[in-house]
Amino acid sequence: MVNPKSELYEKHPEWILKLPNRPESYGRNQLVLDLTNPSVQDFVFGIVDDMMTKNPGIAFIKWDCNRSMTNAYSAYLKDRQSHLYINYTKGFYSVMERIRKKYPHLPIMLCAGGGGRTDYKALEYFTEFWPSDNTDALERIFIQWGYSYFFPSNTMSAHVTSMGKQSLKFRTDVAMMGKMGYDIRVNNFTEKELEFSKNAVKTYSGISDIIWKGNLYRLISPYDQNRAVLMYVNNSQSRAVLFNYHLNLRKRIAFQKCCSKV
Repeated sequence: MVNPKSELYEKHPEWILKLPNRPESYGRNQLVLDLTNPSVQDFVFGIVDDMMTKNPGIAFIKWDCNRSMTNAYSAYLKDRQSHLYINYTKGFYSVMERIRKKYPHLPIMLCAGGGGRTDYKALEYFTEFWPSDNTDALERIFIQWGYSYFFPSNTMSAHVTSMGKQSLKFRTDVAMMGKMGYDIRVNNFTEKELEFSKNAVKTYSGISDIIWKGNLYRLISPYDQNRAVLMYVNNSQSRAVLFNYHLNLRKRIAFQKCCSKV
């Protein structure tokens, strides 16, 4: 993306996706860079490479995309506009291939307004996906249950956040189903909450290998009962982790009442 009032935009207006016969369309005060253009690919790679070179201690990157492609027209493609979306995606993968080749062990999360960029090809370049911007722990049980049918748990970013009214323990337990992280102001934690979280991280470090690399058994679906039960078992079947979540009946009761009146 690029902001309209920027040095990049002023130097290279031809690098922007925009129809020549329509006004520019902004999203989040941004325009989309034309990744079908090899020069743009070089520029984007150079930004990341320069950042990593100057800051070798960077341990994690979140690659976000919160701007949809509108008024999409590539000056580079000219009369081949029907190739735009395919070539744009290939250009994106080309950039990521160069980044991954130079920084093979760098953890990079792919995010796009939730699971908008969760795809199998991207697994070659990214270590994890952001399944949804909905981080309410109760809703996440359903989201992560569905996600587990298509992608392994070690690709699922599952963070403890302040969304929802559940206890910190409940939110932490749900986050342990994937790659647990913290998207919450821990400086606002009480001493008890901070101590709990420190112990939770230690516990997770001891079981994460089973969750990330073990076999998943879906025992009770949250769509069938008022609870969800899942079990991860390591390959030798010598260790297992069982998750048992009791769910809130409020939504289901409201739905049943509504239907009974009809």
